[in-house]
Amino acid sequence: MSKTNHPVLRYRDPVYKTLRELALSYFHEYFDKSGRKSLRNYSLPFSLLRYDPHFWVSGKDDLIAVVNDLEDSRHYTLVKGRHLQYLRSVEPYISFVSDITQWNRKGKRGNFHRRKK
Repeated sequence: MSKTNHPVLRYRDPVYKTLRELALSYFHEYFDKSGRKSLRNYSLPFSLLRYDPHFWVSGKDDLIAVVNDLEDSRHYTLVKGRHLQYLRSVEPYISFVSDITQWNRKGKRGNFHRRKK
């Protein structure tokens, strides 16, 4: 569980009719280092109300219990089978932009920074 530090993956306006449409709006922004698009599934809405906010908002421990519960929730497939062969790799400029961060390593906000490789 985390807040992204990248300018590409941001807020979405509430204009999507279904969760699937919303998930698909993020599709091109999830990719691995080789440029392969990696978003395959989405879950039903997952409420954090079942957890004490001190645990997941400001706790110092890892959130493996939350991760496990999310993984156990029902998921739906976005892309499968023969459709996978038609996916294009990520464009070079998107890959470049994904290396730009808003927060530096010391946790201070500032100008956007290019991550060092």
